[in-house]
Parts: sequence; C-alpha cells; structure tokens
Amino acid sequence: MNITLFGYQGCGKTYFGKKLAERLSLNFVDTDRLVESLFETATNRKHTIREIFQMVGEPAFRALEKDAVQSMQNLTHAVIAVGGGIILMQDNVKALQELGAMVFLDVDKEVLKKRVLQDELPAFIDPMNPELSFNRMYEFRRSIYDNIPAGRIVIDEEKSDDDVLGVLEEIYKGQKDGKQ
Repeated sequence: MNITLFGYQGCGKTYFGKKLAERLSLNFVDTDRLVESLFETATNRKHTIREIFQMVGEPAFRALEKDAVQSMQNLTHAVIAVGGGIILMQDNVKALQELGAMVFLDVDKEVLKKRVLQDELPAFIDPMNPELSFNRMYEFRRSIYDNIPAGRIVIDEEKSDDDVLGVLEEIYKGQKDGKQ
C-alpha cells in the first residue's frame, strides 16, 4: 500500500512526505521529479518543473503528469507527493486512489499565498497580477480538492510536525491493516 499527499503548492507535501517515508522506512516519490525525469528521457534535456510547464504549455504538461502517475501503477510501500495540478484530472485521481490512501494537506489560503508569492513565481501564476492569479487558482482547485474522497489534515500553527506525521502514520497503518 501507499499513501499519496496532495494539496496546493507550499502545503508541505514534499516536506511531510520525506519525513513520513523516513519515519516508516518507505520509499518517497515526488511526481514533479518523475515529470522532470520523463521530460529528460524524451528530450535529452534537463529542466525544472517550472521550465517544462513554460516550454510545453499546460495541456502537454498535464499529459506528462498523467504519464508520471501511470508509471507508478506497480508501486508499493511508498509515500507519494503529487504536484497540485495532478489532481485536476479525474483519471489521475482514480489511478492514485487505486495505489492507496490519499490525504489532502489543507493549509490556510493566506499562508499559502505568502509562501507561493514570496519566491520565484510558479508558471501557473500571472506575473502581471500574481495575487488575483493565485486567488483564482486557489478557488478553482479548492472545489476539486474538497470533492476528492480522501483524508484531510488541516495544518496550522497549532499542529507540530509530529502531530501531522502522527496522523499520516495512522492513516497509512489503518489502510495497511484494512481499516481504511
């Protein structure tokens, strides 16, 4: 069985995913790294996830994400951190659900906005109006994230890393023991 962490950029998928994988002695898979690897294999050029999105455009990028999800179909005993947009395609959600438990890492909108807009802007943010662009993306994805049958952890300053990891561990072990 596996556990897949999803949510917005900046919610802690990779951070908590790596920590959980280490804690449970599981493999860690980041779909952004898979997309980069698939792109490099196909083009013989190495680029970041942001550069790939900008180079190929959203439809081709989403196709690469779908290929990344499909490449994991025989994966077991792993913590998977998925890019925020992978969940936009229902086929990806279905494939990820077949791999094991899914958990939405839910972080306050303003906290996310601060995290996302503080560094180099992601490719999906309009640099001419980053705040409006972020708000639109947030609202659009929120309706999708909220409707995915999955566990949910609200991450706020009241929860320590150990609190979050403890809940994730229980979800993983629960499905492993047939409780999920």
